[in-house]
Amino acid sequence: MNKIKFFLTLFIIFSLVGFQFSASAEDYSLSITDEIITPPPITTFDLTEKDADYKETPLRRFETIFFISMPAAAIFSLLGVVSFRRASGVSGPFTSNEYLYIVLSTIGISFSIALNDNRITYRKELY
Repeated sequence: MNKIKFFLTLFIIFSLVGFQFSASAEDYSLSITDEIITPPPITTFDLTEKDADYKETPLRRFETIFFISMPAAAIFSLLGVVSFRRASGVSGPFTSNEYLYIVLSTIGISFSIALNDNRITYRKELY
C-alpha cells in the first residue's frame, strides 16, 4: 500500500511540474550567457475573404483540444494504473475503483491540457 501512495505522489508531482514548466517556458528562452532573449516575431499571412470569415471562439478551441488530448491522456492514465498494480504486486482484472481512477484522471489530464492551451493562446493568467 505504501508503494501505491509513493507512485501516486510521484505521478502527481511530475504532472504538476510538467504543467508549470510548460506554462512558464513559452515566453522566453535563455542563451548560454543567461541573458533573456525575446522570441522571434510570429510570421503572419494574408487571409482571403473566405478565411477571414471564420472566427474560432475560446470555448470551441477548448473543447477541440480537450477531445483531441483524450486518447493520449487515457493511455497515460492506463499506464499509471498498470504501473501501480505492478509495483504493489496485484494481478487480475481491474477493480471498479481503478476504472474510476482511469476515467477521472483522463478527464483531469485532458482538462488541464485544454486549460493550459487556452491560457497560452488567449494570454490569460491563472493567478
